[in-house]
Amino acid sequence: MDYSKMLKEYRSKPKVKSLTTEIVRFEVPGQFLLGKITKVTDFETNKYDTACKKYLMDTVAGTKSFILGERLDNELEGVELVGKTLLVQYNGKVELDNGKRVNLFNIDDLSDIDTSELTQTAKEELKKDEHETNSPSQVDASDQGI
Repeated sequence: MDYSKMLKEYRSKPKVKSLTTEIVRFEVPGQFLLGKITKVTDFETNKYDTACKKYLMDTVAGTKSFILGERLDNELEGVELVGKTLLVQYNGKVELDNGKRVNLFNIDDLSDIDTSELTQTAKEELKKDEHETNSPSQVDASDQGI
């Protein structure tokens, strides 16, 4: 069996379904994700002494997971997100009077838009844009808190 040929053929084709999930950390204003929400689960961390939700999203660049934060989780409580196509755009942080900082997002439901006409070229451009806006090279290392 020619494994090098199999590997070359595999790499030339897009992945059907990845078994791993890339974790997206929103840090650069304008950074966005576009895709269908597949799962919402509880996420607890001792770092922030709060419980929040973790969202899984299928995008043209693969499966991504992300956290919006307690404030938005509360705002979205009761909204059925699984199965919806969302555009999640990060708009930076704001400091509250009590010294806490919260992330600002725009979240748009695109579920009623027909995306079947999205050409392969447009999908590749979106995949490229998503990769570039989520690239760690654009992160300001002086501000790593959420």
